[in-house]
Amino acid sequence: MIKLFSVRSIVIRKISLLIFLLYFSITIFFNLPNNYLKANNAKSEAYFQFFFFQRWNFFAPPPTFNERLYYTYKNKGDSSVIILEVFEKLYSDKASKAPFNNKEDILDYILSNSLGSLAEEITEIKQYNFYLLDTKKTAADSNMAVLLRTEAEKSPNFHSLLNYGKLLAETQDIGKKDSVNVTISRLQINRFAERNKKDSVIKEEIFFQSSFFKNK
Repeated sequence: MIKLFSVRSIVIRKISLLIFLLYFSITIFFNLPNNYLKANNAKSEAYFQFFFFQRWNFFAPPPTFNERLYYTYKNKGDSSVIILEVFEKLYSDKASKAPFNNKEDILDYILSNSLGSLAEEITEIKQYNFYLLDTKKTAADSNMAVLLRTEAEKSPNFHSLLNYGKLLAETQDIGKKDSVNVTISRLQINRFAERNKKDSVIKEEIFFQSSFFKNK
């Protein structure tokens, strides 16, 4: 009985070690500098980041921007447009409902996870295409924004954000709108020494803007 228990314990240890080594190896691979192998496994990386998202904040320098998530709703034959920004209200609700803010906390995790992973994918796609241009493996693409949008819209992280936009339309009083798009912007964080200056300006730039999709 003791021998059987000992064998079982050894097997469990070996399986645990194997799982740890596999996870550790994959994590290292997807955090390597951009290269040809990573570019060819961009889809696999998207799934890995979606299920095992990590933020290395402890080791990273202070952030230089905050991200904003906008949904734009419109009709084909109507000039009226409704734009909703998600994170500002979400953070406010999280703060006001604490410590009973489980719903807001989970939503923040899902949206931040999807948005952060999508932003990394877009950056890698952009860098890979610049690499191809530098090595003359592809012709110059004057429509880089179109290329980035097309590739990004294939990502499961993008579809998570898009599906939330459709769900949000049902819960908000925005009327019936045929289509919705996703816009990610970056709001500059000024350096500490400049934050209290009267002439300090906070810049906001669009990082990604999707096509319009049916709002159903």
